[in-house]
Amino acid sequence: MVDNFASQIVEQITLRKLVYAREFLKQHGHPYSGSREKVRERLAGVLGRKPELTSELHSLLDELDVWGTQRLRLAVLPQSALEGLSSEGDVRQRVKDAGMLELLDGRIALIPPETTAPMAISYKETDDGRLLTLVAAKTRNVSVPVPDIPDVTMEEHPGVVFKPFKEETQKAVDFAEINLDSGFTVSSTTLEAIPKLFDN
Repeated sequence: MVDNFASQIVEQITLRKLVYAREFLKQHGHPYSGSREKVRERLAGVLGRKPELTSELHSLLDELDVWGTQRLRLAVLPQSALEGLSSEGDVRQRVKDAGMLELLDGRIALIPPETTAPMAISYKETDDGRLLTLVAAKTRNVSVPVPDIPDVTMEEHPGVVFKPFKEETQKAVDFAEINLDSGFTVSSTTLEAIPKLFDN
């Protein structure tokens, strides 16, 4: 039996990208075919037997939250916007001054609030430069097709087919990654969910 935390991870990853959930099962030597509900059942069983895999699945969800189904924008910030950010200590001080020190090296909440809220701030030095990443998220409701339930027709609506959907919650994640040396910035927002008629 999985705890609520693991159960939420399973629900969200199968809602975001079912093919990733199937690939996770496949990589760990488990059956991976079937409907969304069947995959959820299998994932829950795996995490129940091997709870140490929960963090691996959570990391995969974090990656999907940030990079899955996103709209990207590229820009270059003027150097004037980067003044006073010449070291990790400067960045930490700026974050502290903004009252957001608890977000430094944070994670995206499994269930963010219903309005967009700051989630995480990270700083790292790479071969490409010093990168500052800002992440915000919110929870939204999406309608997910339920293929196991047959379509419905009604005499009072001739020619109209009613397809079953159910409401599920999903994270919408926005982020900006800023190169503090060059000012080159990648910003991203989650695209609005489009109901799918076929499982992915």
